[in-house]
Amino acid sequence: MVSEVLLPLLAIAAGVMFLAGVAKLRSPASAQEAMSGFGLPPSLTLARGLGAIEVWIGGLCLIAPGRMALTALVSAYLVFAFVLGARWLRGERQAPCGCFGDSSVPTHLGHLAMNLVCAAVALAAVVKPPPSLTTIFGYGLPALALLVGIGCSVYLIFALLTLLPDSWRAYNAGQGDRAA
Repeated sequence: MVSEVLLPLLAIAAGVMFLAGVAKLRSPASAQEAMSGFGLPPSLTLARGLGAIEVWIGGLCLIAPGRMALTALVSAYLVFAFVLGARWLRGERQAPCGCFGDSSVPTHLGHLAMNLVCAAVALAAVVKPPPSLTTIFGYGLPALALLVGIGCSVYLIFALLTLLPDSWRAYNAGQGDRAA
């Protein structure tokens, strides 16, 4: 029963990883900039390679969530959280995230929280792997509702990490103009 409850949560975590990978493959420049801040060579090929790995891990966890794939998902999210934490400890709080392709949003607490929550969900799934997301396809409308909910949740996480910070900064800048 616990593993079935984990299915939508794991699908969201894997979906975010998949979306981030697709975004890096499509537009790797922001990821390249972020990776150079981590001390890695500034390479579009390396950024796209990271994107391909994220697509593979996320896709595998959606289709066949075995312990190896889930362990890779846990590891990826923990590495991202560790690197983010290390950069913050060095005082690099305005560094670009590079998570979702074109977005040049600086890292913020939401990135760290998302990485840690997704790692925790994936770790719980390692302990008790849920069924594949493909197992719900025979359930008709409830399956469609679940898939739409998962897709909306993935997009909401993307929006919270990338679109909301830019919108908030633009709103605050507009407020400063009115005060003058």
